[in-house]
Amino acid sequence: MQSASVRPERSSASRPGLARLSLIANALLLLLLLRRGGTREAHLRSELLQASELVQASSAQVESARAALQEAQRALLVPRPSSLNGSAARPWLLVGVTTFPRPGGVSYLNATLSSLMDELPDSLGDPLGPANVQVLVMNGAGEGAHPGFEAARAAFAQGKGGAYVRFRELPAPCVDPTPDAAPVDDLNNPQNVPGQEVRAQSCHLASLLEASSALSQHYLFLEDDFETCGHALRTVHYALNKASLRAPDWLALRFSYGMNGIVLRSSDLPSLAAYLRKHLTRLPPDLLWREWAIAGGESMRTAKPARRLYTYRQNVWAHTGVVSTFAVRPLRRAWPACYAPMAAVWSLVAREQFDGAHCAQEDISPCGQLLHAQRDWATRLPLFGVAEDGTEP
Repeated sequence: MQSASVRPERSSASRPGLARLSLIANALLLLLLLRRGGTREAHLRSELLQASELVQASSAQVESARAALQEAQRALLVPRPSSLNGSAARPWLLVGVTTFPRPGGVSYLNATLSSLMDELPDSLGDPLGPANVQVLVMNGAGEGAHPGFEAARAAFAQGKGGAYVRFRELPAPCVDPTPDAAPVDDLNNPQNVPGQEVRAQSCHLASLLEASSALSQHYLFLEDDFETCGHALRTVHYALNKASLRAPDWLALRFSYGMNGIVLRSSDLPSLAAYLRKHLTRLPPDLLWREWAIAGGESMRTAKPARRLYTYRQNVWAHTGVVSTFAVRPLRRAWPACYAPMAAVWSLVAREQFDGAHCAQEDISPCGQLLHAQRDWATRLPLFGVAEDGTEP
């Protein structure tokens, strides 16, 4: 009696791989006979045609199966978070990008996303893999009005981009509360009064924050004309863990300038979005952010001590855009490049800059008393690109 664990061996005809090889071998043999002038030329040609068709059909099936497998693998790579696909687990980080069309059809979005993809791993099991990091790009111009957005959506629809990046239209049009306000001269605006374009950007940013608040544990601001510097996301992962050792209730970490390279907890996004909407006619979004985070924006000051705003030692996102969405002052200073010290970023106030005077041996500031015992790791190492004496390389 045959054991249940022993199965009769299949014939070679039932093996797809061997059958395919047999077809190819027969086709080659037929070709050889034809070249030697075989007497059954017509019959041989017919058989050769049939064999060729079978091989082509088999190849098409293989390609179809391969495409289906790749699609299934991409589906496995993309998490099923609450966020983007309706499941319960949320990614660790969502990178949010608002994008707007620029004069002359110039777009930096493809380059911005490409540099970000360069810093994201292919491996599903990596701490920064697509199960833990997602990217959401929101069109601030309305459907069909931003060719750069459409081009990026097509370019990043497959492969690695398909695993990480999602593209969305505004959930609802932004309504300017002061549509009849006098135009603002961006080249002569010492009070930083937001013009129509800036008010629209604040409104669109608030929409993105509202749409993102339930999608992840943390949220990172990224503008559509910034290069992601090498190891930037590894730095963010490291610094957030380090900040949590110092102040588990930290408010934000800053890794760059403008509304860029700022990490918040997603649970704080509704508060900031509401603040932006309420005050968008008063200041631009980066100054409203500063007011909300530093000067005690509404709901941010309670009976408990103020939550910490940390700054990383070096800039890890660099501005690359030359063509702006609005007028730029011709004598404006150059923006800091990758790894420039955050202690000297001219557009940030002291509270947002890295405190090099008091934290020369560390890589995030402020650098006060630790709440945990891991003092060596949390205060000194690793200092990415910083010598042991604390100086820049």
